[in-house]
Amino acid sequence: MKKNDGQVLIIVLLVLTLTMIFVITLFPLIIQSAKQATLSEENMQTKHAAEMGMTLFEKMFDQIMDKKEFHSTDELQNEVQNSTPTNPISLNDHVAYQLNVHTATVKKNNDSVITITVDSYGLYDGKQKKDLQKTYTVTFRSNDHSGSKKIFTNISDFDVLKDPSFLNFGNESFRINYNINLQSHYIGNYNFPFYSLLLRNIDVSHDAIFQNDLYIPLNLKFKIGNSALFNDDVLLFTGNLQIGNAMYAQNEIHAFMNSSLTVGGNASVNELYASNSRLLFSSNLYVKYLQLFWYSKMEVDGSMYLSSATIGPGSTLTVNGNLYSDSLTVSDWPFGGKVCVHGKAENIRTNADVIYNKSSCDNQPEGTIYVLNQPVDSQNDGSSDNKIVTVEEGDVIYK
Repeated sequence: MKKNDGQVLIIVLLVLTLTMIFVITLFPLIIQSAKQATLSEENMQTKHAAEMGMTLFEKMFDQIMDKKEFHSTDELQNEVQNSTPTNPISLNDHVAYQLNVHTATVKKNNDSVITITVDSYGLYDGKQKKDLQKTYTVTFRSNDHSGSKKIFTNISDFDVLKDPSFLNFGNESFRINYNINLQSHYIGNYNFPFYSLLLRNIDVSHDAIFQNDLYIPLNLKFKIGNSALFNDDVLLFTGNLQIGNAMYAQNEIHAFMNSSLTVGGNASVNELYASNSRLLFSSNLYVKYLQLFWYSKMEVDGSMYLSSATIGPGSTLTVNGNLYSDSLTVSDWPFGGKVCVHGKAENIRTNADVIYNKSSCDNQPEGTIYVLNQPVDSQNDGSSDNKIVTVEEGDVIYK
């Protein structure tokens, strides 16, 4: 009996020893697993925080570029730095994100290029855990790509706009894209050979050529950083088309239902139709046929040549340079359109009353043309400088 008791005791001691060895062996692994789970949770939270910070900066940068026209890299750099929060932004008691922006400016030929690099750090109890990085390259281009940006002072000056050669696409290479909706951001020059119906907001950083129709519906926005050539029709139906520099439209442009068209350089359009829309041309404009139907506003910062035009009810045409026209009809029934010319408008064939040497176009009656006869400086391009701004947006890098 005592012999059996001794054997049982040895077995119990052996089991206890093995159990202790097993527990001692597993204990560090359990502690390590707990630490890893904690670190994994911290990493997930800080990664989410860093992503939130980057999203905030992206939205802020888009708003900065949309709301303000910048004329120098210093202006843009100051705006970005002043708009970016410098202190950590807390999401809860432990987690926060912090943004850090670095900028660098270089000169390339006559262009100024600013690189904006933003780091979004995910913080846990004040310690950096995650880092996301993104780079924007913003180019301030000398605006000589579209021919002369000087305000035209003679009708013969418009000869340069009668064919697309003033776009100076000659030595540039264009990538071909068969489906414009494949991506939102296109970096470089692109040629779109097929019918293009926008299904999302899209931007092209430099030049664009459209061999077929372009249709921009439903409050969508299409932004071209430099110049554009349209070989077929363009239709805006509550759409927004922005062209940073020059434009040549070989066929028709239609802008309806609160659409907007903005062109930063010289432009030439075969036929232009608008209803309840806004058109802004920042330099000289040549149009063979213009029809502003109802409640449209059109402004030309340079001079304008119209082969034939009709300004419909409630519509306004403002030309800050000189106006040249072979035939200009201004509606006076049931209510009239208006034409305001800040420079000269000589020998215009029109049905409207033309009133010269007015001091301004304030309180202008409907169905009339006001000609202020103010001097036009051919060196002035209607803006404070000759810069076209293009933005190239890099991918988010997880560091």
